[in-house]
Amino acid sequence: MILKEAEQVLDLHRFDNLDEALEQRIFPIKTFLLTAPILKKTFLTKLEKLALIEEAYQLISKNPSEIAVLETKIFLPQEGVLTSHMQYESLISEAHLQLSTTNKPVEIIEICKNLLTTHSAYVEMWKDCQFQNSSEVILSKQMDRMRFHEELITLNDKGIQSVEAIRQHESFLSNDFKIEIQRLQKSMQ
Repeated sequence: MILKEAEQVLDLHRFDNLDEALEQRIFPIKTFLLTAPILKKTFLTKLEKLALIEEAYQLISKNPSEIAVLETKIFLPQEGVLTSHMQYESLISEAHLQLSTTNKPVEIIEICKNLLTTHSAYVEMWKDCQFQNSSEVILSKQMDRMRFHEELITLNDKGIQSVEAIRQHESFLSNDFKIEIQRLQKSMQ
């Protein structure tokens, strides 16, 4: 990349300084990452865009980016589905907090990589659930996270606490819950 291309990537001519240009380029990406469901393809596209922005920023600023030490926590499925889900939600919330507090493309890239790793492990937990339902799965339409959590609590209270038990008691599941499991499975494709 040459300097002229870097200036175009950051749309530098519209702003008073480099940091303002960087913030304006990153803001819509961060907004998307904080509000959209995790979908591997779209996250990878955003990571490519961030890498281009970072390259342009480095070329113009001539200062190597310092990356904060980011604590990486690994999602490990627990014995019960509800406990695993709560751990997953906690890790996602921590990642969203990290995303909201940085404007450094390299840090956002690392956070997103961790998010994808966490999400992938969570989705893997659900891989054996194949349900019958009549509704189409829309990848960008995530079930309300609180409703999903409440349904897991209800299942847990009925003694349905593992993925295997959920598979065996499909009749207890709402159609929205089954669609969400399918949406999760397809989110990493």
